[in-house]
Amino acid sequence: MVLSTQQDYAESVVVADNENLVNNIIKGFSIPSGLPWHLVDEVYVPMNCNQNFHWVLVVIALKDRRIRVYNSLSNIRNMDSSAEIQNLAMMLPTFLDKLSDMTQLLNTNTFEVEYVQNIFQQDCDSLDCEVFVAGNAEYISEGMSVPTVDFEAAYHLMRYTSLLKNYDFQKAKKDYVSENEDSPRSRRTKHLIPDEIVIVRIG
Repeated sequence: MVLSTQQDYAESVVVADNENLVNNIIKGFSIPSGLPWHLVDEVYVPMNCNQNFHWVLVVIALKDRRIRVYNSLSNIRNMDSSAEIQNLAMMLPTFLDKLSDMTQLLNTNTFEVEYVQNIFQQDCDSLDCEVFVAGNAEYISEGMSVPTVDFEAAYHLMRYTSLLKNYDFQKAKKDYVSENEDSPRSRRTKHLIPDEIVIVRIG
């Protein structure tokens, strides 16, 4: 009986700690980027749905109370019944009420889910969903329309690999501790993709 009580108490402490962490993050007290949640317009979330080997981009528009789903395999994998996305739509109001003392976001209604149509689709056997998730997030965050045609996955994969490698090199060179030390970046112009992509293998 004593052991059970101690175990219950320990579990309650863990739950309370986790709730405090979540509440602090929601209220802007512990966000790596340093931006309070009530100043955030959109949140980008890569999500694996229905336990399939496939990822989609979920964009949460906090003030519009809308969840936009960008699925690069919507022609063969319908996410309309995704439990993860539906649960997210129902869960968000519970978290947002933590902001009620500092913002006007308080609303108990669930988020409306929109499955974005007419976006470029990957080949069913290409396994490029992660590139499409990153690419779509980049286009949207830069204020550009998601391509309906001509999304060159191979080009974007090479570009992201190069950017990440260079970023890793720069962090090591400048002794970065975290991304918080990065200076703000200006909005980029649209990337020009070469007419022909040539991959050169060395060695």
